[in-house]
Amino acid sequence: KITVQNITVLMPGDASDVKTPATILKVPDHGSDDAIASISNVRPEAVVISVGSGNPYDYPRSGTMNAIEKQGSQLFRTDVNGTIVIAVDGNNWTAKSSR
Repeated sequence: KITVQNITVLMPGDASDVKTPATILKVPDHGSDDAIASISNVRPEAVVISVGSGNPYDYPRSGTMNAIEKQGSQLFRTDVNGTIVIAVDGNNWTAKSSR
């Protein structure tokens, strides 16, 4: 968890039941079904999914994607967007990608 004034970025690794509110969430477990509860609990403005293109697990899963859409979070995926850089100034955040 990184907090800069009013912006919190949460990177829970593979923890599947995260409940800490955050502005930006790095989605747990590459977007597996286990990530759904975290998205609902955290209620982030933006989510980042670190996942390889054509992975054998079919991540991110459709249930996870539905939870993100329902939440209304802005979505960034490494398989689609490439490298994602998040910058915060304490009150606002921006995201840039390599693709």
